[in-house]
Amino acid sequence: MVKIIALEGSDYSGKTATLVELANKFNGDDNICFNEGAVYPSQLSARLSTISNQCDKTEQEFLYTMGYVLDKAQSLTNHSDDNRIFFQDRYWSSVIAYGRFLNQGNSIHNHQDYKSLFIIPISTILLNCSYEEKIKRSQNRGRKSLIDNFLLEYSSQVLKLEDEIEKSIEGLPNICRIDTTNLEIEEVALKIKKYITENKII
Repeated sequence: MVKIIALEGSDYSGKTATLVELANKFNGDDNICFNEGAVYPSQLSARLSTISNQCDKTEQEFLYTMGYVLDKAQSLTNHSDDNRIFFQDRYWSSVIAYGRFLNQGNSIHNHQDYKSLFIIPISTILLNCSYEEKIKRSQNRGRKSLIDNFLLEYSSQVLKLEDEIEKSIEGLPNICRIDTTNLEIEEVALKIKKYITENKII
């Protein structure tokens, strides 16, 4: 089965930039892929994504969750011999965390554990940075994030989101936490590469 190394964390933690840097570090290895969204995109997953754009947050959470259920079904049914390694810019843990954060008591993940229906990552890299660094990165990026609406005024909400992210990865194997506050992206990528090499994850 395909192996997934998921980069998780709240907005502005450095996931996307780190993924790009990791792609440079592993350049030339055809067995390693770098991805966002479904590992096995299909017509059905594309339809789910299109429909979600017309839905409210509760319906979106359900559709996103089903997308990752579909990913595992595709893996088992049509790609059982796939031995590639995917560095993934967020995976289903983010759907759980953001679903609980945005939908609160209406989240479908409050009373049901769907983990057995998902592809379990072989490792989760949790990136984080200080609140002040998030403000700085938000300004530099032109405020294009989901959390910008409350980032400046409601710091407690940022902590609540990060708590949900921590809960969403509980029990997963090989969790590596990295504070990216004062690190260059190249340093973050090197830390990840060192971690997965020393722990023989790939």
